[in-house]
Amino acid sequence: MIPRKGLNKTGADDDDDDPRVTQEAGTLGCLAVDNIFNIIAANDPIAYRLNATVDPKYSLSLKDARVPSSTIGLLESLGNAMRSVTPGVSVPVDLPIGQIAKPTIGARLPSQVEMAVHDFTREELAERKFALLNDNGQIDWFLSSGGGPLEIQYINMLSAHSSYWTNPDFLRMIVIEIGRKPGKRYALPNMKAIKKAGYK
Repeated sequence: MIPRKGLNKTGADDDDDDPRVTQEAGTLGCLAVDNIFNIIAANDPIAYRLNATVDPKYSLSLKDARVPSSTIGLLESLGNAMRSVTPGVSVPVDLPIGQIAKPTIGARLPSQVEMAVHDFTREELAERKFALLNDNGQIDWFLSSGGGPLEIQYINMLSAHSSYWTNPDFLRMIVIEIGRKPGKRYALPNMKAIKKAGYK
């Protein structure tokens, strides 16, 4: 998949005119969209990943993105309540209800050998392509399966492809993404692409 030239996407800067990133209409796989989401249910037998169609090598470096849950557990709701009444501690306003910003732990810095063999130009171009196809920096999103001891994969497979519109996590994600301001700047922090730790 390739972003289309001339869409003037919000926050795209000069990426829209770079021929290494965008292509003209009529090119195979050249999409005229602001954001494309490929939602995959764990047991859907006809669902396919699409990240690799943008850049196969870069897509291997991305963690699987999960559709944020629309429900919160008891401990999480208590944590939110405690944060709201504790002086000096605030819950970020840009996160959806029920989502908590996780503290980031510094990733291991790459070694000199890794730096020497790493192709930053190719990776940068891939990141720019992903950003033009989806503000969050990736296309594939996985619905959490119910899990639990009573989940039977083969039975769930029969209804997985028709169950998307009854999934509250999927519906919540659609509403949030349609309702937010356009542009990479307004993508929610818990929705942004995350690279796998230690990936070369």
